Amino acid sequence: DGYGTPMFLKPIFQCDLIDEYSGFTEFGFVNGASYNLGDNTGIQHYFKDENVQNGRTYYYAIVAYDYGAPDIGPGIAPSENNTIIDIDEFDNIRGVGKNIAIVTPRANAAGYVEPTISIDSLYNNILGTGIIEPNLASRSELKPGNEYIVTFDFDTAYNEQNLPIYFTNPGYSVFNKTTGQIVYKENSIDELNPNRTNFSGTNLVYDESTDTWSLNNIVLSDVFEGLQLNISQNSTIPTLDTLNTGWITTNLGDINITISSRESKLIPWDCEIVFTGETSYTSQVESPFGIYDEFDNRLWFPNRIILDQSFPFYVINKSILDENGNYTPMDLVVQDYQGSSWSLDQEFNIENDRILVGQIDTLNNWQGTLFIIDFFNIDSAGYPEPGSRYAVNWERNFWKTDTFRFAVDSSKQIGLDNLNNDLNKVRVVPNPYVGTNAMEEAVINPYLNQPRKIMFTNIPS
Repeated sequence: DGYGTPMFLKPIFQCDLIDEYSGFTEFGFVNGASYNLGDNTGIQHYFKDENVQNGRTYYYAIVAYDYGAPDIGPGIAPSENNTIIDIDEFDNIRGVGKNIAIVTPRANAAGYVEPTISIDSLYNNILGTGIIEPNLASRSELKPGNEYIVTFDFDTAYNEQNLPIYFTNPGYSVFNKTTGQIVYKENSIDELNPNRTNFSGTNLVYDESTDTWSLNNIVLSDVFEGLQLNISQNSTIPTLDTLNTGWITTNLGDINITISSRESKLIPWDCEIVFTGETSYTSQVESPFGIYDEFDNRLWFPNRIILDQSFPFYVINKSILDENGNYTPMDLVVQDYQGSSWSLDQEFNIENDRILVGQIDTLNNWQGTLFIIDFFNIDSAGYPEPGSRYAVNWERNFWKTDTFRFAVDSSKQIGLDNLNNDLNKVRVVPNPYVGTNAMEEAVINPYLNQPRKIMFTNIPS
């Protein structure tokens, strides 16, 4: 308490709702001490204790607490639900409350083989650049041989002009392919209570400016079927990967690249510009309608687009593959551009005009501008040589088509080959063993000594 007298229990873990209540109360003091309402960490449904010793028994209690009553008299401090551990006169536990867990950690049995997780890299189709890592959390709850599929929710954020600006991941789901059931999910809306969210801790974050939810950069799921998912991503909104953008060949050249401020986040594909020195691509888009520049200025009225032009280079999309697994082409179209020393003429001049790189649909309609190429203020001798390649890469959040597959291996838990070797590691614990003394009576029954036990480690299960 406030006098330094031991009085309260100190939690080894605490989590609380993200709300208007946090920090220490300013009412209901007990001998000068107030109650800590938490730090708005978000509710978390698991706790991993890594400060334990094998062979020792630990008692864990989970308690909920309220916010107290600040408006009653001088204020009533927050209260917790109780904890019950019932011990008989022989120091045996007769019963515990529902919020009590008793755990004795131990070493693995001789010959024990740790379960493993296999990731199906062949069928994992991931556009997101984040990392998904399934981890073993509770061996007793694992389902060996079961396969799992992780998919992501997908939503659109809009600006004040009601134009889409980027896509978000407001949640994800884990599907057990073996049992045909969704075994875990986190999202911004609880299906049982639409007024509540359904996620652990701060796994999801809310953006007031766009009224959207998205996965946080670091996500650690609750435990499901003995597993936990660790999801990490450098960016929750598509961002240019500047470290991996630039020339990827030794025969360089000069080029100007301008990234579209809005539409690039809707089609943030990894691309390569391949220079050939001869005509290698002809524009496919059939109409200038819907084509914007990097500042969202429309280019179809008045018309600033020149269709059906050919180029001495082409751009490949390395993110979207065709049905045969080959890279797909990005489309190119010319923007008739007016400079300080030349005017609009509706004729393609590679020195004076700009080339928009974008995506078209199956009807050859323009879907968005990713970036723009120009050679302004570049002498023709500085143009990229044939064979030159320039990469434009992105950090992306997870996409609606992303699927991550993994399985818990069904291998045997006892390795017979290692069993004989492990038997040489059998030890008596504790070592040295400390015997009891007749003066050390039991806490509950003065006619008994405190219980002692001798144990062995590394023995077969």
